[in-house]
Amino acid sequence: MESGKAKIIGVPAWIVAEHILWLRSQRNVPTTPFHLQKLIYIAHGWMLGLTGRPLIADPIWAWQYGPVILDVYRRYRDFGRDPITLPTMDRSMFLDKEQQTVIDTVVDVYDLSFRELFQITHHESTPWSQVWKERGRNSRISNALIEEHYRALGESPS
Repeated sequence: MESGKAKIIGVPAWIVAEHILWLRSQRNVPTTPFHLQKLIYIAHGWMLGLTGRPLIADPIWAWQYGPVILDVYRRYRDFGRDPITLPTMDRSMFLDKEQQTVIDTVVDVYDLSFRELFQITHHESTPWSQVWKERGRNSRISNALIEEHYRALGESPS
């Protein structure tokens, strides 16, 4: 998807969701809906922070258990806390190289437990935390706020 428009608005979140599910299934790593939401959010954040362009076109909302993409929530909510067991498919044909690299890196680096992902997205300084405190439940988390957060993470010394 090399068109200029796709680069500006991102791809539908379901494409990233299916690609993450496929990558994790190749590693035999179970993925719950919670893991999927957080991994998409983190990949989106790093894409914004590193490149200034969104990974996904969908809005992200502040829910009690962290950032949520509604389309992804609706697609996988029936799995509850259980791993998603639907057949998976490589969706890299819909992603450019930069998007693939960010997603691959996030899947590798953030192979974390529920609790660890929860702590990352709920930390005091995160976009979710800021929006949750200022505007409350079901408020939209802006790409500008996400980009600012991940850009600062990328610039901070390790």
